[in-house]
Amino acid sequence: MLYPIQILLTALLLSLAASVPTLAAENDIHPAAQTVLNFNTALSSRDMDTALALLAEGAVQYNLHPAHPGMSERFPSD
Repeated sequence: MLYPIQILLTALLLSLAASVPTLAAENDIHPAAQTVLNFNTALSSRDMDTALALLAEGAVQYNLHPAHPGMSERFPSD
C-alpha cells in the first residue's frame, strides 16, 4: 500500500529527473562547469591524459587509488 507521502515524494523525484536533460541541453553552461563535465567524462572513460590536461597548475591535488584490493597502482599522486 502506498502512503500519500510516498506518492508525493515519487512525483517530486520524477519531476526533478525530467528536468535534468533540459538543464544539460542548454548552451549557456559555464566554462568551469563544462571543464568539470569533461574531466568526469575523461575519468569515466579512463582517459587519464585528457583528464590530467584539464587540471590547472597548482589547483587541486588528486590522489588516485585502485577501486578494488589487489589492483595495480597505475596513477601517480603528483
